[in-house]
Amino acid sequence: MEQQGGIISDDLIDENQAAEMLGISPQWLRCSRMQNPSWAGPRYVKVSKRHVKYSVRHLNEFLAARVIDPADRMAEVS
Repeated sequence: MEQQGGIISDDLIDENQAAEMLGISPQWLRCSRMQNPSWAGPRYVKVSKRHVKYSVRHLNEFLAARVIDPADRMAEVS
């Protein structure tokens, strides 16, 4: 992978592809970019005023940060 300015250039995908990868709607991603803390979405690259891209690596990190282990949740209840 070639790195340009801290961004991995060959793993950028568009909003629709990112939404499909995450199993959510493109609308959710748009809302998450409005800086509403309760809708904290994945990191993105603002390519232009109207276009954004998502790094596959950042999407995977976003998913990994949201993994919930049921055993951990049961320990919190006890």
